[in-house]
Amino acid sequence: MDMAEIKKLKGESQVKEETTLYKITKWVLVVAIILVSLELLTKPLRRHWADNYLDQGDQYLLQKKYLSAELDYQKSLALFDNQTAKDHLDLAKSAETNILALEKFYQEHKISDEIDNINFAKTKRISEYEELQASKALFDKGEYQLALIPLQEIKDPTTPEYKTFLKTINSSIAEKVEISAVARQKYLD
Repeated sequence: MDMAEIKKLKGESQVKEETTLYKITKWVLVVAIILVSLELLTKPLRRHWADNYLDQGDQYLLQKKYLSAELDYQKSLALFDNQTAKDHLDLAKSAETNILALEKFYQEHKISDEIDNINFAKTKRISEYEELQASKALFDKGEYQLALIPLQEIKDPTTPEYKTFLKTINSSIAEKVEISAVARQKYLD
């Protein structure tokens, strides 16, 4: 084989390599364009679904179903990263152990019954007996977490009635309110 044939074969080989590289580059570019197009085309749909999950999470939060709310807020974030879903997720986690965290949420959503319940729970009463009665009234309404608030005003938490009722409230929260295992344990300790 002489030099001319070697150069000819080298040239053909180089042309084949360039053609193959061109084809690969072309396919990579086509795939990239398709992926970008899909991202752009599905963005409004993902945003719509994310908003639906956010709204459903808000409904669960209003029902004090904190775990369900957290799950829907996480789904919303997975579909479309937005600050509202992040804020509401943090709120749901906080409300598991501090129901007063929901006060602003209730005000923003104009949920007057819940605002009234919070105001009732936070009202300072003349006697510890009245605080205990207020706590029992909230408990009877199914407002287990709010029932704890008037009890915080009782100066002598060693009375048998106080201890028994506090234990009843905490066990009711642990059993009847949809909260995480960590929050549940805080109420049971």
